Amino acid sequence: MRTLPADHTAAYAGIIERIVAWIADEPRVRAAMIVGSRARTDHPADAWSDLDVVLFATDPDALLAEHDWIHRIGAPVITFLERTAVGAWQERRALFAGALDVDVSIVPAAFLAAASENPAVLDEIRGVLARGVRVLADKDGALGRVLAAVTGQPAPVPPPPDQARLDQVVSDFWYHAVWIAKKLRRGELAVAHECLDGHQRRMLLSLVRWHAEKNGPIWHGTRYLEEWVDPATRDALAATWARHDAADVARATRAMMDLFSRLAAGVAAHHGLTVPPGAEPAARAWWDAITRDSRQHTR
Repeated sequence: MRTLPADHTAAYAGIIERIVAWIADEPRVRAAMIVGSRARTDHPADAWSDLDVVLFATDPDALLAEHDWIHRIGAPVITFLERTAVGAWQERRALFAGALDVDVSIVPAAFLAAASENPAVLDEIRGVLARGVRVLADKDGALGRVLAAVTGQPAPVPPPPDQARLDQVVSDFWYHAVWIAKKLRRGELAVAHECLDGHQRRMLLSLVRWHAEKNGPIWHGTRYLEEWVDPATRDALAATWARHDAADVARATRAMMDLFSRLAAGVAAHHGLTVPPGAEPAARAWWDAITRDSRQHTR
């Protein structure tokens, strides 16, 4: 038996057929659609793409808690709940034989009624809808009315950073740069590494996105970052990843500090803002003082 399907399109088509058949028998599901790569022409699905399905249901909590319906689609090898990447909902994720990956987001059916009355409700997911949708079911016509309202509209452009937001991100980053230095000096490698690859990388990504948005639309999170980020930033990002080693975490943190500094200056200049003047010089001086003799740790 093959570990992976020979034809991913046909394999997912079978899953979609079973989803449609289950929806027809499930009165709580009022509408359903496919989003993501298997519904769009820009960056369409390949053999490694998952299937993203959105259900609009009258009792989302019950469906999320139940497991029987996922077995109508197939026999999941792995299944669990997770928050959706866009919107404040939950989805059931499942891996089936052949590593077929299906994510089923379950949204209250009332969302469609609210969006029909107030299109601003769609703002958070408008970017997803603009890239392509395939309707699987629309029992009440509500989904069709909502999609008609957004058809042909471009994905929303996020607002540019203002001075308060830039101040917050820059100050937060440099504060935690010093914090990492202290943790390294104390010998708390795991905490320092977690901060570098968690909190600090999120601060850096804010600047990466703001810096890239001036050149045109970008994807959410780090999706297709290799395509929309400029080459210099892409190359510099590589140096911000570290092995789980104190010296390498220190090296990667310094690389991230250098990249963050450059991007902050560029974002500020482009938007007519200013970078908080005292944060970086103070943080770098403290970093140097704290890490000067990294062979001696205090606890």
